[in-house]
Amino acid sequence: MAIVTRNLYGNIIVKDRAVLEVATNAALECVGVASSMVSFINIEDNKIDLNLRVKLKYGVNLIAVCETLRTQVKYSVEKVTSGSVRTINIIVDQIK
Repeated sequence: MAIVTRNLYGNIIVKDRAVLEVATNAALECVGVASSMVSFINIEDNKIDLNLRVKLKYGVNLIAVCETLRTQVKYSVEKVTSGSVRTINIIVDQIK
């Protein structure tokens, strides 16, 4: 599974592990997130689906943090990979 971009000079291949790292790091930059990990990733025709498991900090607005997470991760992944994020499922595992 990879994102493939072709141009005049050749191909650029972004493996799923790289997408995973971008998504995880983008999630960690969001206020209220204590830890995160991508538990599932699927790439088909440069369309990305992922499940993001997070631990949130106590006292934050869960819905607001999850919406910010979805927006930030989508933006970061699309910016870095030139792929298109189709779905991001957020699973809140714990509140710390």
